[in-house]
Amino acid sequence: MLYLVAKNKKNRGKYAAEEKKKNLIKAIINNWYLQNTQCILARNVLFQIAGYRSYLKNYCIISGRSRGIIRPYNISRIYFKQLAAFGYLKGIKKMSW
Repeated sequence: MLYLVAKNKKNRGKYAAEEKKKNLIKAIINNWYLQNTQCILARNVLFQIAGYRSYLKNYCIISGRSRGIIRPYNISRIYFKQLAAFGYLKGIKKMSW
């Protein structure tokens, strides 16, 4: 399980590097002051950049579980409940009514 977390972390690093290039090329495409041929060339370059978006998946950083992930904390719902019960997560209280 934890090898999937490591693999996903590597893919996120690759995606972050490619995202900077994509944002720069998109800015060139959307620039009104450039010639149309430059925008077409930038659009062709954008299509050639590999997309890592489909390979990214959220995993629990503690257990490696892929389901029931709470995004702001990147932990599964099971560990979230345990950590909140012991008071390790600031601002989280058990609700009861």
